[in-house]
Amino acid sequence: MFIPQIHVWQNGKHLFSDDVIFSKGKWGTFQLVVLVDTLAEARHIEQELVDAEIDRLSDGLFRASEATFIIHRQKQQEQGLPSKFIFALSQIEYDEQGFWPPLKAYNKERIRKEFPWKKFLVVRPDRYTFGTAIAIDGLQDIAERAVRTIFKN
Repeated sequence: MFIPQIHVWQNGKHLFSDDVIFSKGKWGTFQLVVLVDTLAEARHIEQELVDAEIDRLSDGLFRASEATFIIHRQKQQEQGLPSKFIFALSQIEYDEQGFWPPLKAYNKERIRKEFPWKKFLVVRPDRYTFGTAIAIDGLQDIAERAVRTIFKN
């Protein structure tokens, strides 16, 4: 399934989700997207990814340090956050900023609607998902499957 693009805030700057997910300087073959409600949840999962040894299990195909955390329920309040933490921008917030062009029927929850109940999305460079998971153990399974698929020992 194709990952939709949404408007996001990154340290007070308006971007598209793809601008962050596929930003220059990322080395993973796949990109990891984490869908969360709050910054606190994002920080907790950031540590879980390290503890789960995602980099090792995926043999570097995707990396915890390159994960993009899309925060849905909390508006951006802090400046100077790591660039991996982005906040889904609602249509009301977009309109209040006076951005152009006006949006019609925009929904910041679009990614979540396409992937209900999923927390982790492993995305290919063409924006299609390689795998999705509800929990960290599912993400570990995706990492191992990616290695078997790509490197076929």
